[in-house]
Amino acid sequence: MCGDDDDEIAFEEWDAMSDAQQDAALERAMKEYSDGLDRMTPQQLYRYRRNRRLDLCLKQRRLIREFPGLDTFRNMLRATQRRLVEARIEYRTGAKVGHS
Repeated sequence: MCGDDDDEIAFEEWDAMSDAQQDAALERAMKEYSDGLDRMTPQQLYRYRRNRRLDLCLKQRRLIREFPGLDTFRNMLRATQRRLVEARIEYRTGAKVGHS
């Protein structure tokens, strides 16, 4: 369980930081993430978002199976599926769905 040990070490390092240091670390991570997205081509960005949403659909389907009486997860799944279709339309046409 090396991953758990790594997580524990990372949490201890995070916990030892001051609030200002944590904020700075978060800002750096968010900037790095944003810069990575900005460097992607439209096709790469579409594939990245599509894969994330497909993964989310799988997780939401699992939650629906585990908690069949909760409509919240069904609504979340429908919204994610809708975003998948919207992303495909946006990638193919260049126009955002619902925007003129």
